Amino acid sequence: MGRFEISALRQFLEEGDTHYRCQFCRTRHEIVDLLYGFEEDDTREQLTRIETKVDRGFAEIQANLAEWESRIANYTMGIMRAIANEAKAGPRLFTLEPVDGNWRRLFDKRYRLHLWCEAENCQHKVHQPDLGVYEFKASREWVTKVAPYANFVSRVLKTVLPVAAPAANLYFGEAIMDDWVIQQSLEAMKEATSTLLDGEIPVAEPGRLKDGLLTDAERSGILALHAFLSEEDPNHQRLGLKRMPTYTGDYLWLCDKHYEAAQPKIPDRIE
Repeated sequence: MGRFEISALRQFLEEGDTHYRCQFCRTRHEIVDLLYGFEEDDTREQLTRIETKVDRGFAEIQANLAEWESRIANYTMGIMRAIANEAKAGPRLFTLEPVDGNWRRLFDKRYRLHLWCEAENCQHKVHQPDLGVYEFKASREWVTKVAPYANFVSRVLKTVLPVAAPAANLYFGEAIMDDWVIQQSLEAMKEATSTLLDGEIPVAEPGRLKDGLLTDAERSGILALHAFLSEEDPNHQRLGLKRMPTYTGDYLWLCDKHYEAAQPKIPDRIE
């Protein structure tokens, strides 16, 4: 479960160090093994591999969190850093579903959009009354535009869920995340948007951002999401999330509880 910063390990090796002790299990590991014993996969490849594992054994991953927690956490951090530019205007994680629950007819109907807190290892739906949820009638054009990013984010949340759901329930002290229900919802969202991508959106060689993660269609999708939120809630009064800068210069959108916990603690008395 320990984490190792790749650039730091390379520097230590260059300076003559041969071993590095894990701060979690206290075991001394050979730096060469840590650096070259794992392949540095493309983020998309990581997503596909972990998603496949989740599809094959969701319960198995939850039963072996010690094995998967840091792997999923590292992958999720990579995803969020890769789409950091999109965090300036609004949150990046959400679920979308038809109010009537019928995914077969996707156009000219009412949808429910639920925003998620982006707290590391504890991503969860906004858990505050009347906040973070929007119900609206979506046009065919809007659904088509947001579908590529909705498909992408459903895959991301599916891989995060085995770790995030138990952590959120523990953090809040109540079962705010029914992982089975959310898993089914994410699967329906993924399948519906996949069908839409196959049938409604022309498939072409996508343009890429400089980080190589989001396609042009996916980026257009998150821009459509943020445009909707700006129009529907221009002052962010109903988001249930606050934007917090990180030490890397990026942003996270956090619920009130995680936002307060992330603030530096000022001592009552300075001696």
